[in-house]
Amino acid sequence: MKILKSIMLGMAMVAVCGIANAKTTKGGDEPLTENYVISTYVGAVTQGIVKDIDRIVDNDATFSSTDNKVVTSMERKDVIDNFKANAGIKQECTVTSTKVKETGDGTVYQIDMKYSDHVRTDMVTIVEGSNGWKVTDVSSTFK
Repeated sequence: MKILKSIMLGMAMVAVCGIANAKTTKGGDEPLTENYVISTYVGAVTQGIVKDIDRIVDNDATFSSTDNKVVTSMERKDVIDNFKANAGIKQECTVTSTKVKETGDGTVYQIDMKYSDHVRTDMVTIVEGSNGWKVTDVSSTFK
């Protein structure tokens, strides 16, 4: 009888865990939070962690880069492809993230990546829409 109870308890635990897991992995239906979006962006840029990178970047997002007074604009697809091509590559830098400006439905973060010979600064704008927060603009400078 004890064995039967143990088996039933084990099956109940498996069923509960399976239901809980199914509920938390809806395939991206849940709204994105501000913290998740900025953490995912920083993880992609500095650690090569690209999980959900295409979910956190708005379809109309703009990207620009300034190096030696030369401004380069990039399309969303090119940026996402670049992140994915560099998956798993960790940058040798020190990272600081600062919330610079906050409005009712938008926030600007300054992400500083200090390398041995230069500093990359990303000004990242994220906006809350109907499906949660998304990156809408990134402006990178190199010094």
